Amino acid sequence: MVKIKFLLKITTTLCAAAACASVAPFVALPYALTFLLLVALALYSDFINLVPVPRRLLNILSVGVLASSVFRISSEHFVEPIVESLLILVAIKLLEDKKSRDYMQIYFLCTFLLIGSTLITLNAIFLLYFSLLLAFSTVSLVLLAYFSHDPELTVSLDSVNQIARYSLYISTISIPVAMIFFLILPRTNFPLFGFLNQTVYSSSGFSEIVSLGDVAEIQEDSRVIFRAETERLDENHLYWRGIVLEEFDGTSWKRSSSEPGRMAESSNDGEIVQTIYLEPYGNRYLFALDRPVRITLMDRKPRDLPDNVLREPVFHRMRYRVASTFTTLPVEKDPFEKRHIQLPEDFSQRITDLVEAIRKEDPDNPASAVFRFIRDGGYSYSLENLPVSGTPLDDFLFKYKRGNCEFFASSLAVMFRAAGIPARLVGGYKGGYYNRAGGYYMVLHKHAHVWVEACIDGKGWTRFDPTPYAPDNPALLYEKSILLQIKLAADIFNYYWDRIVIHYDLNRQMAIFRAMRATFENPALATGFNRNDVLKFLAFLFILVVPAFIGYLVWSHRRDPERRLVAEFQEKLLRHGYKRQPHQGLDEFLVGVDNEEIRRRAEAFVSEFHGFYYQDRRISGKDKARLKSYIRAI
Repeated sequence: MVKIKFLLKITTTLCAAAACASVAPFVALPYALTFLLLVALALYSDFINLVPVPRRLLNILSVGVLASSVFRISSEHFVEPIVESLLILVAIKLLEDKKSRDYMQIYFLCTFLLIGSTLITLNAIFLLYFSLLLAFSTVSLVLLAYFSHDPELTVSLDSVNQIARYSLYISTISIPVAMIFFLILPRTNFPLFGFLNQTVYSSSGFSEIVSLGDVAEIQEDSRVIFRAETERLDENHLYWRGIVLEEFDGTSWKRSSSEPGRMAESSNDGEIVQTIYLEPYGNRYLFALDRPVRITLMDRKPRDLPDNVLREPVFHRMRYRVASTFTTLPVEKDPFEKRHIQLPEDFSQRITDLVEAIRKEDPDNPASAVFRFIRDGGYSYSLENLPVSGTPLDDFLFKYKRGNCEFFASSLAVMFRAAGIPARLVGGYKGGYYNRAGGYYMVLHKHAHVWVEACIDGKGWTRFDPTPYAPDNPALLYEKSILLQIKLAADIFNYYWDRIVIHYDLNRQMAIFRAMRATFENPALATGFNRNDVLKFLAFLFILVVPAFIGYLVWSHRRDPERRLVAEFQEKLLRHGYKRQPHQGLDEFLVGVDNEEIRRRAEAFVSEFHGFYYQDRRISGKDKARLKSYIRAI
């Protein structure tokens, strides 16, 4: 036998654990440790039967927690202080000598914690926390009903299993109901509370200024930056364009404040269409397969996006469609304007002399000569011990001869400019892992890359990528690991979570409603089948559903012998002229039976039946036969 109070404390603690897990990655360490300490103290107090902490003291502590959260709220930090205070309030409530209303308050606080997690992030892991909290809270509410009736009630292990089983049924039934509400509740094209979680996503990609060595830090990051739904492409075409960098000061590149350039022109060879699912990352740049012809922000008003730059940073998941071509970029205005040929005032004379020597080797094609020098000059790829002096390019070219993509691209770009060739850097991502099951590329932060665009006579802006890919490149090492295969398999769920749940907006909702209406108005047009095919399909569903429903009725009939025995008992007494009222218990019903012989035989059944019913004992086949014999004897 187990006390209901004991079970209720366990399931309530599990509710708190599920709610805490949903916000744990976003809570400051002191609050997380305080929560764990208070919960441990609450468990120790509950199961060792210590004297409970005075309620008044806990109320004062709760007011202090709320006051501190109010003072910490700001436009930059709005959600986190509230979530942290809710977390501590849950732990404080667990410390109390809990009554029924205290348990209800804990469940409400846990629900608000889960809701708060959605204001910070909507990763697919939310579904796990939601399912856990739904299951634990349903069991807790069922137990709370027993606890409210008798706090000292004890039940058998069979009864515990039955309570857990029925609670699971309730939770399972509620999920499709929740899905229906998800489909029909009004939607918007924009996240209503997207402004609340901006500080969660620190700028983790390319910014307006990229210093030599910055990309090396990004290339150690295995998080997903975006997914691109498109056909599988040749690896040499997997350049995802982001930011254009034109001004160089000797150690860093920055985006020019001048008017940005145009996109590529549509090609007769066809366009590659991608649907990009971009993760929130705190910058304004959209990424597209190089070179983009047009970008369409899904479900938003079309607008010009020169150089793939938004007006505001990306603080929530977004979806957009891109059409790209593999042609060169057109030349806008004068390619020889200052921003494309500018060099620092103290530019290295050694590099200038080197470029002059290279040009003499191939005066008709200086761009190819410079590119061959970087590619075949004995330079190696490395993310460690990068040149960090005041003249990093000199150290790279003449001393260390090793570096990452920034050093290779920067060296090539400044050498192009020293040779009189307009050049600029392009920041983005190179490569990606194709998920065959989902039909999309998964691109990680570690695929961050920069390359060079040079304006070549008769060709326009042409891509040059001088960076060699060494075996120790993080992206290549990751590609060979078993972890990638596991990540690709698991990422399918994240991908469809984004497609179906996160990006379910007003337009998709209306499209579903229109399709449903068309199906009912004209099944032949809506489904592609004629009316007879539709009727056959409905008949097939009927053949499947009706036997399943009958089977459920038979199963439930066999699973509830108590109800059937009571019904037979009432029917037998009704034949003798005694009708049981809905409000009457069996003992109260027998008080009104004035025939002593009938009452005596009926009491034999009721006494035996109550022994099973109120002690939660299972009625076996022999027990059922004996009870039926009592009914027949009446």
